Amino acid sequence: MAGVAGSERYLESILPALRARGLDISFLIIQHPKNIEKNIDFINTLKEKKIPVHIFNSYFSVSLWTIWKIARLIKVGRFDILYSNLIYPDFMSAVVKKFFIPTLTLLSVKHGYDEKFQTKFGLNPLKLRMSLFSVITKWSALSANKVICISKSLENFFDVTITDFCYPFGQFHEDSVKVVSESGYLTATTMNRGRVNFDSDQLTLPRIPITHHTLPHLFMLKLLSKYEDKR
Repeated sequence: MAGVAGSERYLESILPALRARGLDISFLIIQHPKNIEKNIDFINTLKEKKIPVHIFNSYFSVSLWTIWKIARLIKVGRFDILYSNLIYPDFMSAVVKKFFIPTLTLLSVKHGYDEKFQTKFGLNPLKLRMSLFSVITKWSALSANKVICISKSLENFFDVTITDFCYPFGQFHEDSVKVVSESGYLTATTMNRGRVNFDSDQLTLPRIPITHHTLPHLFMLKLLSKYEDKR
């Protein structure tokens, strides 16, 4: 864990609610020592909400020592279900299940990706086979009892259907556009700058970048003029 973002805020709310329903829940944080200060407020918040927190400090993203400690924690705590998030916890959790505790129920949530690789290659299926990240992710997923995608969970929770896809970093290829279309998405958004018009390809839509520097008058300029179309 290297700081607090959306998924951690979600857990701050859902974990006490599950505990209130009678579930015996603990939270395990695996962190690099340099991130202790980034995580301390989150840890204290969980403790204030009566959620037991276990902390493993490690200089390595993956290590046999950490894997062994995870397995020991689960056995001593007699936990039945392990929920993991992102590639390295997913991988170590899969190793624990496969080689230490085969009866463990493993849940994996997917919402991360290899930023450097996908910035360069996008979602090209042929290139993904060359990515160690993708290979590890696939192996870990095959070891899980259930793999949960964030987008699918949101669809179920809000009872809506997500029909727009956003290419990671806006990178896309002909093959990835085809995959998006075959997956049932009606529209897809790139990082190509510009305004959408009636002639825009629905699976390669442009977008107008908005940042904290975008003041109201500049926002209106982007919308009403050809400023973005010429970028």
